[in-house]
Amino acid sequence: MRHILRPVALSITCMVAALAVAVDAPSGQVLYTNKRQQALPLSNVGDPLTVAKARLFVTVDNGKTWTVAHELLVPAGTKDLPKFPFSVDRDGAFGIMPCITYRSGQSEPEPKPGQAPPYLLLVDSLAPVIARFDATLMGRAASKAVVRLSWSVTDANPEKEPIAIEASSDGGARFTTIQRGELDGAVEVTVPVTADTHDLQLRLVANDRARNVTISPSRNLSLVPVEPVKAAAAIDPKEMLAKAAATLPTLAEIGAGDAKPLPTTTIARPSQDNPAAATAPKAGSAAAIENFAPTAAAEPVHVSQTETTTPSAAQPSERADVVVNGKPYVAPQATTPAATSAPEIITADNAVDQAYYDALAATRPASPINSKTAVRKTAPEPLVPTRQSGDGLRPPSSSIAVVVKDAVKTLRDARMLAATDFIDDACDVYERLQFSSLSKTALMEEVQLLISKARPRDALTAIASAPAEITSDPVRIEHGRVLLPFERPGEVEAAVAGVSGKGDEARPALMLIAKAYRALGKTAESQRAFAWLARGTDAIATEARALVGR
Repeated sequence: MRHILRPVALSITCMVAALAVAVDAPSGQVLYTNKRQQALPLSNVGDPLTVAKARLFVTVDNGKTWTVAHELLVPAGTKDLPKFPFSVDRDGAFGIMPCITYRSGQSEPEPKPGQAPPYLLLVDSLAPVIARFDATLMGRAASKAVVRLSWSVTDANPEKEPIAIEASSDGGARFTTIQRGELDGAVEVTVPVTADTHDLQLRLVANDRARNVTISPSRNLSLVPVEPVKAAAAIDPKEMLAKAAATLPTLAEIGAGDAKPLPTTTIARPSQDNPAAATAPKAGSAAAIENFAPTAAAEPVHVSQTETTTPSAAQPSERADVVVNGKPYVAPQATTPAATSAPEIITADNAVDQAYYDALAATRPASPINSKTAVRKTAPEPLVPTRQSGDGLRPPSSSIAVVVKDAVKTLRDARMLAATDFIDDACDVYERLQFSSLSKTALMEEVQLLISKARPRDALTAIASAPAEITSDPVRIEHGRVLLPFERPGEVEAAVAGVSGKGDEARPALMLIAKAYRALGKTAESQRAFAWLARGTDAIATEARALVGR
């Protein structure tokens, strides 16, 4: 069989509006196009000189009936393959099959009624619809800006990553892709900028399989310029010291301007000729303080390194340059100094006292333990939940944005609370992550926790009050599963209608819709969906085959 267009991977969207196309989808290749009028060329024919005639068969009911749309005669000697003028007045899926008659008389067989088409030409001229695109500046530095993005896009035939978010820091002259994603999402992105960047423009570009493109208007974020940090100039240490000394207060400013300077006395060095000086007590010692007493006025004594004068025992010497209590100091009668001088007095240091107390504590015997006053070790009280809420009593989550510095740690805390049966406390922590990068994971774990603890009404409240952009396909499936036991089948279809047809949740979503149809009395629709699901080999197909005959 001959190829007509480049094949594209098949993807059936699990939407109720496209249920008929999903049920009747053929096993052939799907070719996407956004043009209702175009020329379909033949390919892989071989030598064009051998082709005598080409016909194009078209079906709109998945091969139940076939119609000859075009028949082209190829003149002898033609080196170019013919092109079929394909034209339709609406979007949809059209089965096509070319048949060639060669000049040797050999012809390819025509399609028979009931034969599935080898190619499905899916015409999609509708571009993706951008329902929402928000950009919020979370913070900036000299070389980067953190932006929170959220979006929602609808399209019947989306690409694998249909969304591209682009940024421009030069007024829109050039845009660079900073994030790719699915139709719905919310994420924080770090955008590189320069220190003098004043504005940041962001836009969303949506693509589908038929090459339709939609570009959102640019979102302009005003950035406050960051002044570059200047290196500190080198300062001369002498200049720094001089400036510090200049700021010190003077003696007059601290009230010491009239104070007299302390007297100084030159003391001779000890020598063999002056043994008294060698054995004299040190200044500040205990002996010197004991001998420090006021007496009658006398002539001052001057001592130098070359001449040493010792006062006699009968007449004490007078020191006019030392004044005690307003009177000149008179030295007491000379006495024979002790063989060893007294220990010096240590000030501003409690090392001696501390050594004494340490030695005293080391020699003190340990006191016996008093059984009446001793503190007894008791087992810790078991943890109990701080709140006991019944099903349906939990309030909706808050819509006020909470900035979480460490989302990974917060998620770990929520899991620990859930493991220790602090259900409501765990839900509180999960809901703090609704505006973080782990928002979808947090919502899914919170819903699964409430369902596992037999609190489905609280699970419905958590889903209904969560932001729409963090509601993932697994959460939509859990939403539909909870609604069925509550005898609310009329809400199941709307709950799972947003499930992507290319994900693992597409077949479970269609199973929920089929069960809801049966509960609503739509027997024909439910049997049609069960029949299509029964074609697979997974658990969904096994369940569908069991439900077909009921």
